[in-house]
Amino acid sequence: RQGQQELDRLDLRDIAVREGWFGSDRYRDELSRIEKSSVDTREEIGENLYDRYLFATGVDNRVSIDSIIPGSAAEDAGLQPGDLIETYGKTRVFRFDDLRTATSEGERGELVPVQIRRGDGVIDAWLPRGPLGIRMERTRIDPDT
Repeated sequence: RQGQQELDRLDLRDIAVREGWFGSDRYRDELSRIEKSSVDTREEIGENLYDRYLFATGVDNRVSIDSIIPGSAAEDAGLQPGDLIETYGKTRVFRFDDLRTATSEGERGELVPVQIRRGDGVIDAWLPRGPLGIRMERTRIDPDT
């Protein structure tokens, strides 16, 4: 389905460019129609299968901490470079956008449970909602390990 939607967007763009209405209200309306018909794969198949799907298709499926900004909430919580951020609040974190969106939701400063994987162990931490103060790195981890 995603492939078909991508082809529909490409076809729409091609037709709009050829006929001279690319960038117009008509183009935006047609593009919006295509986007509304999309199915969110993550939502459709669930978190665990989505994780396996990302891994199987060669896509990075984890966010790791590359470095910590001194004086940040992440430093105060004891997070370290190499830690994998597994969940933030109720959100599983597979991509940068997952984490960015989750940190911006809710009440700024409220304490949020964050689950971190460090080596073979899992660490539960509570951090104030908002910027963590980390530099992120994408990585690919087999969900079955």
